[in-house]
Amino acid sequence: MPDRAKTLASRAWSSTSLQAGVAYSSAMSGNKLEQLSKDRLIKKLQEAEALLAKQKAEQAKVEPVKEDGHVNAV
Repeated sequence: MPDRAKTLASRAWSSTSLQAGVAYSSAMSGNKLEQLSKDRLIKKLQEAEALLAKQKAEQAKVEPVKEDGHVNAV
């Protein structure tokens, strides 16, 4: 009988340990995915800012500006 109790306790511990490992692994991969999403979002934001700066620079080349700072109609 003691061997049976020992076996059951061992199985319960193994099962709990396995579940904890799976939960930890899932949480870590979730964090990695979340970090990847943040990195992609930051990259897209940087690309958008660069494009906006480029468009503003091109627009400044096209629109002549008076000495007083107002834009002339073209």
